[in-house]
Amino acid sequence: MPRFGLFFLTFCAVFGASLDDAAGALAQKVASHLMPGEVAKISWHDPAPEAHVQSVFANALRRRARNPKEVEVHAALSHNLRGALLIAEIVRENGLEVEIVNAPEDAGSSPSPATLKLTMLWDQEAQILDLEFANDRMLVLDPVRLTSYQPQDGTWKQVDSAPSNLPPVRDARARIDLATSRPAANIFTPARNTLAEEGWPAHYAHAEIGNEHLLSETDGRVHVYDADHKAEALLDGWGTEFAAVNAGCAGRRILAANESGDSIALFNFVNHQAARSSEPTTLAGPVTEIIAQAAGAVVIAKNSKTGWYEAYSVAVDCGR
Repeated sequence: MPRFGLFFLTFCAVFGASLDDAAGALAQKVASHLMPGEVAKISWHDPAPEAHVQSVFANALRRRARNPKEVEVHAALSHNLRGALLIAEIVRENGLEVEIVNAPEDAGSSPSPATLKLTMLWDQEAQILDLEFANDRMLVLDPVRLTSYQPQDGTWKQVDSAPSNLPPVRDARARIDLATSRPAANIFTPARNTLAEEGWPAHYAHAEIGNEHLLSETDGRVHVYDADHKAEALLDGWGTEFAAVNAGCAGRRILAANESGDSIALFNFVNHQAARSSEPTTLAGPVTEIIAQAAGAVVIAKNSKTGWYEAYSVAVDCGR
């Protein structure tokens, strides 16, 4: 959605109501911002509610005008821990006017949040720093070596292995450079294991979504900045691992581990704040890496019982 330097935000809770009722309440809120002669030009962004909820919203905003002036209204469905959210942004030249209406998750017409589907890709005793796919090969990077596998008889068979040549540090971090099929550790600050990006504070993860930049910094908190590096907000309840991913039916989202690191969830990002848009998924141990890929993501966790590292591909089921 477009974003401007100035916005106005109000919040309306509609507990005990359906998404139909929430859509009607949101339409009333939006209508209060429209001047005589202005009509709403509505566009829904993924994820969107069911068609009948969109119709309720559109019908409640329908008006006749002799010489109508269209005003862009961007709408979307999201979720937070209390339930479903319907969000509308009224686009003005001098900024956004934002309205949010909340309905409980068990409302009759409210769809369930998306569900994360995890598929085991690989597990091994050595720490998995990165896992990537190149043509028909799977590349697995650990602190000692970079190993290449090919599918054979329904499993992955090793076809090549080379030293990773990473510096000996207690908490190794590195990525695979797919252009060369070699480790790329120089993106991390030597001996500190933080990302080194010019113009940004030291951080462990950096995700960009829309015009927002999210950084997990060395103070243990997630900081939100705009494109000009101006601080906007702090996020609570997240760990250091997250990434901006293309989540299929759910659109572009942030996939993040919780503060304790043992579960992951998708989040939509609205007005500098995160709203959960999937059910949380618990893993067998703490998440050590979340790696965005062309479609979806790879999540690496250390199994608390076995001590082995496990790599999972993540897909999203929107339940539609």
